[in-house]
Amino acid sequence: MYKNEKSKQYHADYRERNKEIIKQKNRKYQEENPWINSFHNAKQRCNNPNNPNYLDYGKRGILFLLTKEEIKFLWFRDKAYKMNFPTIDRKDNDGNYELSNCQFLENNINSQKDRIIPKLYQYSRNGNLRQKLQENYIFNNQILAKIYIVLSLLLVDLPGNK
Repeated sequence: MYKNEKSKQYHADYRERNKEIIKQKNRKYQEENPWINSFHNAKQRCNNPNNPNYLDYGKRGILFLLTKEEIKFLWFRDKAYKMNFPTIDRKDNDGNYELSNCQFLENNINSQKDRIIPKLYQYSRNGNLRQKLQENYIFNNQILAKIYIVLSLLLVDLPGNK
């Protein structure tokens, strides 16, 4: 991104000197484009493995296919600017983030929607519970497979089982 180390240092110094101005510009941009947070949050859930919600979205194969212009269109189509706490919602829980599958809803309505995810998983905020359950499930299946193999070998070696 930077041509050389001097250029990199210049940009770092510039950011440090102008922190407040940059914050004000970002704040103004978000006020003028209130849908931008929904855009970035949904994109992170689908594309960033370090995001706590990645297990529920990206790992399940949910793709983020919206552009900023499409999010803006949804914002005005659904009158999200009139909502207290608008959130982006996928109509089909297993579908991607795309124009035909998305809408803005009030947070309290969106959070009450029935999900296909089992209730136990639904209450796991950061995915750790789900991950542990999946690990235990895989671990138990591996143990059962090994027991099955050992028992099969034992049964083959027993006299009269030929």
